[in-house]
Amino acid sequence: MQEIGDIYRIPKKRGSGVNMLRQLYIEDDDHVLTLFHGKELDFGFLLNELLANRYGGEKLKVYGEFEKGNLVSILINNGLNVSYFSNENRDVDIYNKILSAASYTKISGVHDMIEPFKSSLKIKEDVSSYLGFIQHVLVDPNSTNTQIHTLQSAEEWSQLYDLLASTTEFSSVLPASKSTYISQQLLLINDTTTRTCSLTLNGDMVATASTISEYKKSAIITGVYTNPLHRGRGFAREVLIQLCLRLLKEGKVPYFFYNNPKARSLYKTIGMVEVCKWRVLYK
Repeated sequence: MQEIGDIYRIPKKRGSGVNMLRQLYIEDDDHVLTLFHGKELDFGFLLNELLANRYGGEKLKVYGEFEKGNLVSILINNGLNVSYFSNENRDVDIYNKILSAASYTKISGVHDMIEPFKSSLKIKEDVSSYLGFIQHVLVDPNSTNTQIHTLQSAEEWSQLYDLLASTTEFSSVLPASKSTYISQQLLLINDTTTRTCSLTLNGDMVATASTISEYKKSAIITGVYTNPLHRGRGFAREVLIQLCLRLLKEGKVPYFFYNNPKARSLYKTIGMVEVCKWRVLYK
């Protein structure tokens, strides 16, 4: 691979001529939209994140492989995450030099498209899940009188911490100190890319759900959890319905990553369209 600035010329293994690998910028958005043609809604969370950050920033770097002037694959390094997409099986070794210089802990993408990366990476964990989105909520919003609340106060974050700490499910991401957790969350109150909502009953927090990577046209829903003392009563479903309705009203498509069969069934009952099997390789 010959490097010229941010352009990498890659000798073809077959035939004549060269492919080109280079960093992408906002001016390349048309190339990216052509690559995702027909799948703009399926992968809107990726496209909207690129546009919101104008293809760059302190943590975001985007690279593309060109063949005969056409973008044929894309690699997105956003903080500790790397995402990859292509419409065909390609030689991903062309990205080795970029990956070796990048700081990341996981690489993700459409299940079969991620397989080739395993040969050049030391993988600690290989996790499969599913990707889906909701464009229309199929449940009558008037069928419930419940309303979700967006967490704002230290008292609310303290209550959520106690709820999440009551299970081992969040032990890997929850700080050992409650005060540290509360301070972290209070700093995010004005961060429009994330929010946490809850449903309370008689003063008890019974179910919760959060968003991440929330931009003008999309948001990823995560952290769906029900208090063990109140399970089996449909509270998680109510939180999801209300949160999805709120996001859709704001013009944002909710996306989900999930591997729990119960969650998959739940999301489908409220209108989720399944896109593909997803895969994450952890270094």
